Amino acid sequence: SLQAAVADAHVALTRQLLAEWPFWEGEAVVQDARAFEQDRAEDYDRACADLRAALQARDVRQARALRAAWAFSRQDPALAESASGLQDVAGTYDRTCTNLEAAVRELFLSRVRAVVGAWEFAEQDPLVDQARALLEDREGEFLAASEAMAAAVGQRSLARVRGLCEAWAYSRQEPQYQAGAELCAREGPTYDAAVAAIQQATAHRDVAGLRQAAQAWAFDPEDPVARAARAFCEDQGPGYDAQARALARAHADWHVPE
Repeated sequence: SLQAAVADAHVALTRQLLAEWPFWEGEAVVQDARAFEQDRAEDYDRACADLRAALQARDVRQARALRAAWAFSRQDPALAESASGLQDVAGTYDRTCTNLEAAVRELFLSRVRAVVGAWEFAEQDPLVDQARALLEDREGEFLAASEAMAAAVGQRSLARVRGLCEAWAYSRQEPQYQAGAELCAREGPTYDAAVAAIQQATAHRDVAGLRQAAQAWAFDPEDPVARAARAFCEDQGPGYDAQARALARAHADWHVPE
C-alpha cells in the first residue's frame, strides 16, 4: 500500500503506486505519498545514480560505502541490483586487495608492481594509491639493488652477494634475493674453503701454493681475496722464481766426493 511504501521510505514503489493510482487524487494518503516522493526524490535519484556509477567504475569500496549509507528501503530494486553487481566483482577485488596489502606490508615490490599493473578496479582506490606511493618512493632503489644482486650472482661474486643479502631491505621472496641466497647456500662452503687456502698460503708466504689456489679459483676474479692473491704473486713471484732457480742450479752442481 501507499502508506506502507512511504513508511518504508520505498521511493521506487511509491512512484509506481502513484502512477497506477486509479482513485481520487485528493485523498490524504495520496497527498502524503506525493509530498514524500517530492521531498526525497532528489536524494534518492542521486543515491541511485551514485550507486550505478560506482558499480560501472568497479569501485567496490565506494559501492559498499553507498550501500551501507543507503537511507531508503532495503527492498529497493536499485539496492538489490547493486548487490548482484557487487557479487560479480567483490570476491576478485577482495582477493586482489589481500594480495596487494601483503605485498605492500612485506615490501614485495615486484609483486606490488605486478598487482598495480593488472589492477582492474577503480583507479582512485586508497590501497592502490598507497601502493603507487610506495613504488614512487622505493622502486628506484629497489631496482638498483636488484640489478646489483643480479650482476653479483652472474659474476659469482660471493663476497658481494653476501653483503647484498645482509643489506637487503625488501621481501626475501623477491626473485633476485632468492637467487643470491641460493648461490650462497650452494657455493658458500666451496668459496670459504678457497678463501681459506689463499689466506693460509699468503700467511706462510707459500708462493707455489698460492699460485695453485689462485689457478683453482672459481669465483669472481675481482674478488678482494683473488686480487690480493694475484698482487702477492706479482710482488713476491719474481724473487721466489729466482731463488727456486738458484736452488735448482745448486742442487744440480752438488755432488758427494768419492
